[in-house]
Amino acid sequence: MRDDWSRAGTPDERWDSYSTVPLLSWPRFDLIDSSYAIAVLADLTPAWRELYVAILDRFLARYVTWWGAIDWMTLEGADPERAAYPQEWKGTLIPAQLFGAYNAPGWTGNGLPPWGHQPDPIGAEGNLFYKGFLSLLLGLRTRISGEDRWHEPFAVVPDAEGGWIYSHRAVNETLEAQWAARPEGCHCENTKIWPYCLSAAGLGLQLRDAISASTSHWVFDQWFDVAEKTYLERLAGGSRRVGDGAEAERARHGVEALVVELQRLGVAEAQVHWVTQVRCPVPPDGEHLGA
Repeated sequence: MRDDWSRAGTPDERWDSYSTVPLLSWPRFDLIDSSYAIAVLADLTPAWRELYVAILDRFLARYVTWWGAIDWMTLEGADPERAAYPQEWKGTLIPAQLFGAYNAPGWTGNGLPPWGHQPDPIGAEGNLFYKGFLSLLLGLRTRISGEDRWHEPFAVVPDAEGGWIYSHRAVNETLEAQWAARPEGCHCENTKIWPYCLSAAGLGLQLRDAISASTSHWVFDQWFDVAEKTYLERLAGGSRRVGDGAEAERARHGVEALVVELQRLGVAEAQVHWVTQVRCPVPPDGEHLGA
């Protein structure tokens, strides 16, 4: 497939930009989800690894473009359409008492407090969404290939303000430093902390640690301990749910739980295991956990 993800171009329509509105309806997420199958296939059919690495390189080349980061580059401030959100989002995607005055998940809100305008999608402290999944893609590519082509500097969104230069190591070091400063979790998008994104980011750090001298995954362990002690309680059978600690925190911050279960991520010998059900408290605009 030959398409143009630059600012002047448009991704091929086969990259799904319609499903799972409002959170994942960007071509980038079709690309990310496809990489998980590649990781599993590479373990099951190692003779084809060169092909899988080439596919992941093409994914990565698209990811670091304008269209790869288009939500962060274009969705600034508060959503002007939030008063017109579908009613079915009330009490599900958006806390019922904040409906009409709260940005939907997926509205990245570059420029909102507490971080202000931060155009660099990787350096931005309110955009774990982007750098966490980039770290995961880079980690999968390195694990499958056994070498790190993306260790060399590359440009991120080169057609916006001249772009920003990073490497696999620099992406992970940025992620580690920001996460270390916020044990309760980085903002996946401004004012929102999502276990789904943090889990993917943690796996990205773990993948590189496994084949290099880095020891960055400790920030995930620190966050998981905080989340487990503060927001979750174990049920019979080993599952978890938002517990009394979360109720108290929700009353203090005016947050609502959106997702159902949280588990650790790890890489097994034959496949990548993913969190399939997550539960996450969501703060209103201007409020965030640990602020």
